Amino acid sequence: MIDPIKLAERWRSILCRDGKFGIDRDPSKSLGYPAENLVRTYFRQWRPIKDKRNLAFDEKGTRLQNFDVYRDSWFDYPTIIQGKMGGPSWEDYNCLTAIHVPACTFNCWHCYVTDDSKNPQKMLENGLIEYVTPSNVVDAFLDQKEMNEHKGDDKIPTNVIRVTGGEPFLEPDLILGILKDLEHRGKSKEIFVWTETNLSPFLREKESGQPLLKRWVDLEELAGFRNLAVHPCLHGICPGNYYSITNCDPYYFDGILDGLKTLIDYQFDIYTTFGSNVSPPQMIPYIFRQLREIRENLPQRFALIDYELHYPPTRERIAKSLKPEQIFNKVVVMSEWNELLKRNYGEGYPSKPRHLVDLRK
Repeated sequence: MIDPIKLAERWRSILCRDGKFGIDRDPSKSLGYPAENLVRTYFRQWRPIKDKRNLAFDEKGTRLQNFDVYRDSWFDYPTIIQGKMGGPSWEDYNCLTAIHVPACTFNCWHCYVTDDSKNPQKMLENGLIEYVTPSNVVDAFLDQKEMNEHKGDDKIPTNVIRVTGGEPFLEPDLILGILKDLEHRGKSKEIFVWTETNLSPFLREKESGQPLLKRWVDLEELAGFRNLAVHPCLHGICPGNYYSITNCDPYYFDGILDGLKTLIDYQFDIYTTFGSNVSPPQMIPYIFRQLREIRENLPQRFALIDYELHYPPTRERIAKSLKPEQIFNKVVVMSEWNELLKRNYGEGYPSKPRHLVDLRK
């Protein structure tokens, strides 16, 4: 059973050295991504919107009639960023250029990356960690942006740096450094930073009562950047489900929810999720109540993810040890969520673009 606080401290000692931060040197080796998705040694590109119906809403916030919530994945990153940055089109933000933090405090069975790629000790031993400064990352990104945007008819607008993992908030000072470097170069109104978290670095230390990551970063300073959004993902919607997915001590589940509250209290702009096909439907009312206690309208900020279980690392874990009852019917889960939204807010799922849900209330 994993103690995520102890593991975070251990991984942090490997990731951060001499003012530099460890990232995955070659995702093609550690993650198994096809070469066409890799654009530099340590970058991977992802275009979330491949079919416009995945938007769910148009640029004016009107629900698209051909969007089927039970069929179509709701990928709203580009419209969220457009809403924050004021660009002319969501297509300007539909290319996320990612660096990977090669460490995680969870061992989720449905994770799409290999176990070794989340273990920085093994990654270091295999020569797969690159130690970089924030300026190194921004330099490389701007080089890639220039390459992408000078391709003639194949031009790809490239305006989003994604810091993913693993668990990116094991290196929150890297995220802050990237944002400050962009600001120094006068790029804050042009380049957006999107990142994720499993919320474990926000767990509170027993001695200080403060979130662990406050040792490493000024949360108020980080939250102040307008060109930043955070995607917190709940890997489990109750203590038992959290344990079965992550192999972490269920004692920490309440602390994970408290981490979500910390993000909101510091006024980070967050876009939350949980898995529709890995969550027990009978516990949906429980998590709905818990979220409303944090903020009355927080459930309206959630997107439900249908995890893809065909990735080789996931298939291997399923074949080895997964119990069948850990996979659930997403339609039942989403239907329950939809009914709770209607009952409490008068609107179903998805009811409105998530960036229009005001968590400051």
